[in-house]
Amino acid sequence: MHLPAPLRAAVGLAATVADETRRLPDRAIELPMLAVSTALQASLRVQQRYARLAARGDEVLNRRPVTDAPPEWATFDDPVPPPRGAPRDGRSPSAFDTVGDDPGD
Repeated sequence: MHLPAPLRAAVGLAATVADETRRLPDRAIELPMLAVSTALQASLRVQQRYARLAARGDEVLNRRPVTDAPPEWATFDDPVPPPRGAPRDGRSPSAFDTVGDDPGD
C-alpha cells in the first residue's frame, strides 16, 4: 500500500515526537544549558551579521574598501607619564599607596 508523502511525513513526525518524549527525563537536566548555549550562539551570529552589514555600508558610503588602518585625519596623543610617586606596575594609585616610601625616590 502506497500512502501520500504528507501522511508518511506526519507518521514519521509522530514517531520522532514519541521517541523524544521517552528520552525527555534523561535530557531534562541538559535543557537549561542547551537553552543558554543556543541563546549565546544566536547572539553571536546576530552580532557578526550586524558587523558585516555595517562594514558593507561603510564600503558603499566611502566607495573604498574598509581597512584596519586609522584614517589620515586621525591624530593620537602621546602617552601621559604617570605622576611622581605613582606605582610603577601600571596600576592606578590608591589611598593606601604612600609617596616617597620607595628608597629609589
